[in-house]
Amino acid sequence: MKEDLSRGNRRDPGWKYNYMKYPNDTTRVTCNFCVETTLGGINRAKQHLIGNFRNAAKCKKS
Repeated sequence: MKEDLSRGNRRDPGWKYNYMKYPNDTTRVTCNFCVETTLGGINRAKQHLIGNFRNAAKCKKS
């Protein structure tokens, strides 16, 4: 289970559009489109792509 956490739960479909810029820090996820790094893991990164969430700014290139 520890191995799954270190990879950032790669089964999530959000990883098609984001990547981990810093492999040791699973909370920092970078958008493939605008290359903005968000804090908060893959859930916050998906909110960034979708927009209309108070937690994350909308991606300008998606």
